[in-house]
Amino acid sequence: MITKKINACEVFLKELKIHIPKFELESLGKEAGFVYPNGFSIENIERILLCEKMPGDDFAEYIWAIYECNYENLERYSPWVRVLVSSVYTYCYKINQAGVSVQSDYFWLGIRAALDDESGNVAKFFFGFIDWLCFSVKPDDGYDDYYSWVSWLCLKKIINDSNCDDYWGVVNELLSREYDHEFIDSMDVSMNRSESWWAIFSEINNFTLTESSSVRKIIFGCDLCDEDR
Repeated sequence: MITKKINACEVFLKELKIHIPKFELESLGKEAGFVYPNGFSIENIERILLCEKMPGDDFAEYIWAIYECNYENLERYSPWVRVLVSSVYTYCYKINQAGVSVQSDYFWLGIRAALDDESGNVAKFFFGFIDWLCFSVKPDDGYDDYYSWVSWLCLKKIINDSNCDDYWGVVNELLSREYDHEFIDSMDVSMNRSESWWAIFSEINNFTLTESSSVRKIIFGCDLCDEDR
């Protein structure tokens, strides 16, 4: 089912460079993860935009710097900045699983940003990045791609491109894994868990009955039926 897709990361980063003003990067640079005592300069994030390329090293440092930022503060930035933060964290964590996993929070940050942008452009280009991340980025040993595929499904719905074989192929792949609720709950210590993800899917609100049932099983676990929620 999973085959390699064309790299859309450069296109995504090019759009970020166009839409993110300097003052927002300067503000981001004042967040806890980018000031003393952490000492990981915001220039590293700026370099990603300048070069239109994701980091090639120091993955743990990027993860830690973003993690050390106040998450509630990050939620107040423009949708373009939020998908920047989301993309850097999730990319680096897929390559190097440094520290405790909170990747659900950072995928969710990007999805929420895509929904908040009324133009639809953030969702369009962020989907390109997530598609590339899912299909083309080699994972660290032991990495579970559950949240990346849940994000992929969610963005497919947001951009109205879910009536296709690819979408149902991913749905069926995730269902075939038969993850139960306890396993899903244990893979991550994020604030945004199953209920948060279901709220996002519910906000999109353009599911068929069959599709809704399948997505609920993916989000809450195959062991929880509709009547249990």
